[in-house]
Amino acid sequence: MTTKVIESVSDAKIMELFLHGNGHPQIIHASLNETLREVFEKLNSVPHEGLFVFVGESEEAIHLPNEDADIHEPADINLSVESLGLFEHRHIHISAAHRVEVTVYFNGGNHKRRFSPATTIATVTTWAKRRFHVDPKDGADLILAIKPSEEHPRLDQHLGELIEKGSCELAFDLVREITPQG
Repeated sequence: MTTKVIESVSDAKIMELFLHGNGHPQIIHASLNETLREVFEKLNSVPHEGLFVFVGESEEAIHLPNEDADIHEPADINLSVESLGLFEHRHIHISAAHRVEVTVYFNGGNHKRRFSPATTIATVTTWAKRRFHVDPKDGADLILAIKPSEEHPRLDQHLGELIEKGSCELAFDLVREITPQG
């Protein structure tokens, strides 16, 4: 992914970042030398105690599918945008949940894992297929459906965007995507 630099003023690159909370992400602007706290102060939205800030997207479950939990830890907002790697990662996640406990149900069984709220549905789907030992060819049309609504979240949505306020749990069914014929 290419980072969009929108302005360069006296060697201070200003770039677009994506701020995720509950709901749709917000586009914000920051320079590499600003601390994340300064970026939040400009927005009048310094996270209060009890909120966690994550940088980047967690993909640990893909590489360590048998672990019980991600190790993706919250960021220190007193560090600079550059030292946090935001020029590359571009995503900032604010969540009241340190971890989201996810249960995926498939073929009468289930698997659980505690994920970083910065984990995408694409990563959870890949993890679930690996945990259920689904052949990649046979499982190409398997997707996640939120229980009990059976809503199909987008692959690029983050778990932190999907949890209800005050909750830190999500449940999904791993189901075949139905493609309309006709």
